[in-house]
Amino acid sequence: MPSSRLTRLSENQRVEYGILKERFRKGMQGFWDGVQALQIIRGERLYREEYDSFEEFCQTDLNLSRDYAYMLMKAGEVYANLMLEMPTIVGILPESEAQLRPIAKANLAPEEQREAWAEAVAAAGGKPTAAVVKAVVDRRSRSDLAANQPAIVCNPNHALFGQPVTVKAIKGDIVTIATSTGETHLLKPELQAISLEDQLKAFVRRVLGLNVLPEVLQLEGRSLLGEES
Repeated sequence: MPSSRLTRLSENQRVEYGILKERFRKGMQGFWDGVQALQIIRGERLYREEYDSFEEFCQTDLNLSRDYAYMLMKAGEVYANLMLEMPTIVGILPESEAQLRPIAKANLAPEEQREAWAEAVAAAGGKPTAAVVKAVVDRRSRSDLAANQPAIVCNPNHALFGQPVTVKAIKGDIVTIATSTGETHLLKPELQAISLEDQLKAFVRRVLGLNVLPEVLQLEGRSLLGEES
């Protein structure tokens, strides 16, 4: 039942709201136009005459989950960033949210987003699939060790080989890591940065003897995009 807190739109806003919803439904075939429409609806709260929240609008009117709606808009932000350098980067823009999802979920800096997309285009020799983009993003994220981030010991001759650890500090090529038994030091080449999901997978493999994450631990689809307004 509509809430008594709902506020009325002006006639112009009501017309704009209808146009934008139709634009979203048609525009999703080309991705960018539909995402722009969704961003405007949220930014101007044009749903407020019918729904209490943006989440309710997405679920009821557009049949979108909150997580997917926010991922679309996050991917739209990446797309807008890529357009700033086109065609000077590679001259090829994404055509779907799926292609941009790995970059959006990695929370890369704007310059890193453009570099990752350019690398994916080069690797594919043209329009990259989502799998190619994800492979590029995964490779780039694994190459950068940072303090207070998870890593895995990749030196097969080390007693901790294959175990997830936490990077505590980096000084030159010496890395201080925290393990279950305390702190120790390794060289940078002996470590590989990993995502939280990879860290969970390593733990599950070691402790439970499973090759995949149980459904309750899977991170795919979980919103990392902040709160709605």
